[in-house]
Amino acid sequence: RSWWNSVIIDSWNRSGGELLWEDDEATHVAVHVRRGDVTPQNYGHAFIPDGVVLEQIDVVTKSLQRMYSNRKVEVHIFSEDYGRTDWDTYRKQGYILHLAGRQDKSPHKKRLRDWAHFLKADVLIVGGTFSAVPALGRSVQKSSDESIKPEFSTLFWGDNHGYFDGVNCRWEGWTP
Repeated sequence: RSWWNSVIIDSWNRSGGELLWEDDEATHVAVHVRRGDVTPQNYGHAFIPDGVVLEQIDVVTKSLQRMYSNRKVEVHIFSEDYGRTDWDTYRKQGYILHLAGRQDKSPHKKRLRDWAHFLKADVLIVGGTFSAVPALGRSVQKSSDESIKPEFSTLFWGDNHGYFDGVNCRWEGWTP
């Protein structure tokens, strides 16, 4: 895991990348919302409606706020900007969007950027294989804040229904 983590982070650092966190002292939640190729009609088994995504982010942020009442929770959404998602719904919640376009000039750099954030976030919500791969590089004790429960630091759903590589990755309050 540490090797995989270092390869991704080193690649991102070599590309001149910087982290997009707005408040270094906040608890950072990175959420991968799989869109673009996924719609209710196309790969419908992997499609998670926005209402469900927003509800689960709310569950996670409220849990973090109860656990760390003195810290801000900063939610970053990573996805594609094409498809039929109303991203204003996410913006209205105060979430920070990082969207990759179909016509991006340097898509690999954005992918590395996203993976670096998935590895460094205090909490990662995995939305598909794109985020599940770097999730494997997160150590069980990943969080920079040692008080965050290890089983809470990486949450899986989507294609995996809470499981990844045969391991149940759900926490008690997780209801995708």
